Amino acid sequence: MPINERQATRKPPKSQIGAILWLKENLFSTWSNGLLTFLSLYVIFISVPPLLNWLIFNANFNFGTINIFGFNIKFSEVMATNSDCGRVGACWPFIYEKFDMFIYGFYPREELWRPNAVFALTALLFIAGLPNSIILSPTWRFWNLARS
Repeated sequence: MPINERQATRKPPKSQIGAILWLKENLFSTWSNGLLTFLSLYVIFISVPPLLNWLIFNANFNFGTINIFGFNIKFSEVMATNSDCGRVGACWPFIYEKFDMFIYGFYPREELWRPNAVFALTALLFIAGLPNSIILSPTWRFWNLARS
């Protein structure tokens, strides 16, 4: 009779793997983390419904006719004005009309290529830097060392 018999492999308990373990280690590791987690959930629960009401459900979408890429698209009969929009919800026609002002401010129209070039270069540098950050990450190095 062998001294070291092979035991049947058992699965770990549910509290030691998966989402439950992640929740326990990251959100409820201490009583203060648990309190902050519940406080954050409460703030989200209180703030999201009114925000959705203002952004979507009570918003004004009366755009009238808009020229997008040379095509006239008719959304409604009349364009909403400041007096029509009211104060209950977002006035998306106003945001559409003033979008350039929100992004560029009073920057001269003929010089808008400059901030656009900065936006494009920033996006390109961010995209170009992603592979390096993935390759140089500790997890990536660990898996490559484990394979060799």
